[in-house]
Amino acid sequence: MKREYFHPAFHRLIFGNIGSNIEVCDPEAFKKKPKKEIKGLRNFYMCGQWADNGGLPSVLTSGRDVAQIICKRDGKKFRTNQY
Repeated sequence: MKREYFHPAFHRLIFGNIGSNIEVCDPEAFKKKPKKEIKGLRNFYMCGQWADNGGLPSVLTSGRDVAQIICKRDGKKFRTNQY
């Protein structure tokens, strides 16, 4: 039985990307914003590593995006603070 393993060296070999990010396969993926809500589920929001395009900045902004959605739904102003 033949097995295939997905690891950074595989991505570099097959896709030619040094950083081994799978999204190099679809450059358009960075332009698309994944949906944060699922139709038919109330009070359920998706954010985090597996719900967005990938990488730490995307994880952080996905959480912020969900907070904005909730604030808008509740009629509250969304504000951020810098520390």
